[in-house]
Parts: sequence; C-alpha cells; structure tokens
Amino acid sequence: MSNNREFQLEFDVRQLKPEEIHVKSIGNQQEKQKNKTNDMVKNFQRDGTISWPNSVNDARLMDNFSVNSPFQQNVSENRKFQLEFDTHRFNPNRIHTESFGNQLFAQSMQQGQNKMNDMATDLQRAGTSSRLGTVEDFPLTDDLKDFNPVQEDSYGNKRFQQVFDTRRCKPDDIIIRTSGNMLVVYCKPPEMDAEEFRRFGKQMVDYVADYLENIRDRKPFPDVSPGYLKELIPDKAPDEAEQWPDVMKDIERVIMPGVTHWHSPQFHAYFPTANSYPAIVADILSDAIGCIGFSWASSPACTELEMVVLDWLAKMLELPDCFLHSSEGHGGGVIQGTASEATLVALLSARTQRLHQILGDKFSHSPDEGIISKMVAYCSAQAHSSVERAALIGAVKVRLLETDEKFSLRGETLQRAIEKDREAGLIPFFLCATLGTTSVCSFDNVLELGTVCEKEGLWMHIDAAYAGSAFICPEFRPLLNGVEHAMSFNFNPHKWLQVNFDCSAMWVKDSRLLSDAFNVDPLYLKHDNQGAIPDFRHWHIPLGRRFRSLKLWFVLRLFGIKGLQERIRKDVKLAHQFEELAKADQRFEIFGEVVLGLVCFRIKGSNEVNERLLKTINDDRRIHLVPSKVNDTFFLRFAVCASRTESKDVKFAWEVIQELTEKISDEKK
Repeated sequence: MSNNREFQLEFDVRQLKPEEIHVKSIGNQQEKQKNKTNDMVKNFQRDGTISWPNSVNDARLMDNFSVNSPFQQNVSENRKFQLEFDTHRFNPNRIHTESFGNQLFAQSMQQGQNKMNDMATDLQRAGTSSRLGTVEDFPLTDDLKDFNPVQEDSYGNKRFQQVFDTRRCKPDDIIIRTSGNMLVVYCKPPEMDAEEFRRFGKQMVDYVADYLENIRDRKPFPDVSPGYLKELIPDKAPDEAEQWPDVMKDIERVIMPGVTHWHSPQFHAYFPTANSYPAIVADILSDAIGCIGFSWASSPACTELEMVVLDWLAKMLELPDCFLHSSEGHGGGVIQGTASEATLVALLSARTQRLHQILGDKFSHSPDEGIISKMVAYCSAQAHSSVERAALIGAVKVRLLETDEKFSLRGETLQRAIEKDREAGLIPFFLCATLGTTSVCSFDNVLELGTVCEKEGLWMHIDAAYAGSAFICPEFRPLLNGVEHAMSFNFNPHKWLQVNFDCSAMWVKDSRLLSDAFNVDPLYLKHDNQGAIPDFRHWHIPLGRRFRSLKLWFVLRLFGIKGLQERIRKDVKLAHQFEELAKADQRFEIFGEVVLGLVCFRIKGSNEVNERLLKTINDDRRIHLVPSKVNDTFFLRFAVCASRTESKDVKFAWEVIQELTEKISDEKK
C-alpha cells in the first residue's frame, strides 16, 4: 500500500513446504527464504506482525492487492470491516481472531478450540477491544459474490483469514456477530469526515451524472402502489450508525422505484422543472455554507448577491427601472420559494395598504373583521389555484372572472366586476393577472387590466410562473406589455431557466409596502446596518432563507443570456413540432393556441374517449401526460419539460399516442 504499513501474505505450499518458508520484515521490505516455521512466527512478532503456523496453508505472496483481495476492499473503505466465513467444513467454535497493533486477524483453527467468548478476550489482550454483548445473532449470508474472502487451499480444504486496518476504528467500536456457520466482524462507522465526504461525494456525483445521462432508460412514471416504501425499510431508525455503501445501495432499492422522473424526455406532464449541472453544483456550495440569510448581518454575501442577480434578471426581461435595487426608488427583487408564496405576499401587502387607506391613524394589523370580510380580490377563471388559497389565508373574497375566446382576461370584464362589487358595498383591492396559465398557457391582457387597476386603485400582481422565462427572448417580450402598471411581478426560474427548485423571482415597485405588512422586529434580530440595505426577512413569509441566489448566479454566468435563449427557443420549436404531428392526424384537434412549450390536444369526440386515452397512456407508462378541463371540455396537455428532450422524443411520444389511440378504438369496436 502507499504507506507501506499493511500487507497480507499468502503462500502456495505446492511449490514450497511450509516448514521451509521464512518471512522477515525489514523496514518497508519483505524477504522470503527457506527457514523453520517457528522462526517465521518469531520474526512476525518481533517486527510488529503476528502469524500462526497453521495459517501458512495457501496461495502466494500478495504484493499487488488485486480486486479479489478482501484486504484491498477493506482498506479502501476504512469504515466497514466485515469478515464472512463459510464454515460448513469447520466448527464455528474453532474460529479464532487476534489483533496486533492496528491489524485484526481471524482464521479457522484446525487444531485446538477457542470459544466465541474467547474471541473478545483475544482482541482485548492484543490491544484492541470488543464487547461481549456484541456477539449476537447475525443473518446467515448464502451469497458471498460481492464480498467473499473464502478460498480453496491446495488440500481442498477451506482457509479463512482476513486483515483489517483499524486505525480509524476506536477499540470499543469493533463489533463481532455470529449465527450458525457465519461470523461477521465489523467496525461501527463514526460520523463522515472530510476524507470520506470527498470519496462518497464523488460516488454521488457519478451516480447523479449517470442517472441524468441515462434517464431515458427509466419509465417516467413509477409502477408502485400507495404504501410501497414502508414495506422496504424498518419501522424505526437504526440504533447504530449504518455504512455509506448500504445507504447508497438503498437509493435504487427503495427510492428510485417510487420516483416520478420529471427530467425524463418522456415526461410531458404539468410544466417543466428546471435542472442543470451548474445549479446542482451551486446548491452543494449553498448547503455547505449553510447560512440562514434572514438579514444582511446574518450573511452579507447572501443578501447582496441576491440583489445583484435579481437586477441582472430584471434587465434580461427589460422590466422598468422602478423594479431594480439599483434604481433611485424603493423597488427591488427578492427570491421567494414558489409563485404561490409570491402571490400570497402580494395579496397580504395589498390588503395592508388598503387598510391603511381606510383606517388612517387607526390602522391595526387586527382590524374589525367586518372590514376585511368586505375586501375582494380578482383573477381569471384560468388563474392558478394559489390565488384562491391566498384569499383564504387573507380572509378576503375572491372573484374568478370569465375570459374571452383566447382564455384571456380583459379590462372591460374587470371594470364591470369592480363596479358591481362597489355597488354591493364591497372593497376591491387586488388583481392577480396571469401570463401563461396552467391549463392552456393563455395570457391575460395586462395592458388593459393595468390601466383599470391604476384608475380604480387596485394592486396588480402579475403571475408569470412558467412563461416569464420566455421573456428573455425579444420575440416573446410583447406578451409582457403593460408590466409598467404592475405593483409586483413574479416568475419561476426553476421552471424553465435551468435553475433547480426552489427559486421564484419576485419584484416590487415599493418594498416598503412589503415591510409594512410583515415587519416584526425583535431585539435579537436587530443590527447596526438596518435601513442601509434590505433585510429580506421583511419581504416574505418565512424568517429563514437559503442562499438561493448562488445557483442563479452560477447559471447566468455558465450559460449566458444567449445560451438560455437557445434552450427556450428549442423547446418552443419542439412544441410546434408536436402541434404539426397532431394536426396531420385527422382524429385529433388542437385546443387553444400554441404559444410557448405547451400543446393542448384531444381526440375529436366526447370527453369520455379522451379520458380513456389518457388513462391508457399513463397505464402504459412509456410517456406521462396530465389533463385539464376548460368550459367543460376535457383535453390532454403535452408539455416540453426536460432540458434533454429532442426531436426524436417528440416523435416517440406521438407514435405512442397514435398506437394507443388505435388500441382504444379497436377495443370500442
């Protein structure tokens, strides 16, 4: 080995008689010559090694520690010191172990007899300790393919010897277990140190890279039933620490069978969830730093990098300067966990602003419930369900307004709703406009809606969770016209901008309105630089916050604006490819307009036949889709989700859909 300290000797007695073998340790060298067996034992003992006459039975001098050497395996692991004996030719009571220095030996004794309890005594005597209480039942292992130190000697008998490097194992952590013909000796693993983190971290990086590069080989949707996982793992946590290799093996055995593979090119459900190697690497660093960036003082870099990259992103979208930290006003961006959080923050801030306007000097965060119960928010009937949930949390009413033939909310519709509610004694205060609805990826008319909101004094929040990433491309930016009327704007880089979950970017024109709604400032959170720079704990619901700007910074630098634009355009092109395939088949129709990476389609006919097609597709499991329903029309959604999706994947998906459509047609006949 590299430190020239550990070695194992094996002898082929067919070429040399045991009594003629002499082994001597001289510095870092080993010599062998003819001599008496007894001299060999004396030399081993003298030079810091121990052996027994009866162990000289087998094989050859080992100086290369090949793959088949169990010694090599144990030294490389340095944590799991396991010895397994197939002792069906020997009495278990004749298994003997001893220790010398940092080496642990075990062998089958063909002469003499050592009780199992003597094993622990031998370990203690030789400078290593074991506990008698650890000699307990251990499952008999029949299959020793992965770890098999058993060897045939020249006499056709069995020889069982193992050497353990115990320098990293505290004496009290050596555990010996036996059952029937099986003996197991191992070291209870301590906490993972830096050296092991490097080794195991590399294993995990390799696993992740292999997983993502070969993800096409996995079915996108799992074939398991509810409760599958609890049958695969114990019902309580282990009392003793387990080994990293055992945990690693359980990823495939326990976790992967129940994983929905969102990054599979055959996954076309919901909307994309972004992923990239730069973002994954950045999250490793973020988790290592482990700061809880609720204020500037809690981690200056966490706050300041977030301010910078949110300004970068705002400029990529060409948002008005009033949304920038670098502007002269009070605007700026902040990373929320999800678009749902951003909507909730905007609604609660708008509610607080309106309460100030109504109550003036009598303002309270706990006003008369009669006032709040009269407050009403608005959104499209196609808006995300998080708007309704935000209204529930805020204890206000919400109106779902009808859309036009393109499923877009228009200014006239909002104006009529406001007038009607005011006549009923209600208090309109908030609108959530959507750019890229979940059901059909439709776009509310923000320019018209913003004009109405400014005139009527409503806070307009824009939810562009999915579509917002596309606005970095000039050809899609007109969909954002009217953003200057918004009080807040949000989209999710973790959907379509190569940044893994969670990273939801939100900008506000006046951050003081957020702080007014959420400012709770106990003494232990105060610091000397308050007011000079944002404390983002006042900009959202949680106090604690991760260093999420790191992954956005890594992605923006390692892809560049042009690289990100190319990926957006590629996915839109693939969606139009699927649209053309569907249009070419007279059995199908497109539902709505294909603008970005979502295609809504259906079989011409009843809702029931489309429901049957969807079930057949997902039961088949080669691709995965989800449905939606608008104006009582059921349809299927094909979303280009994975960044690795290519033209061949679109063709494959369409061929599967055609094949299964014919199948249900034949069944109907």
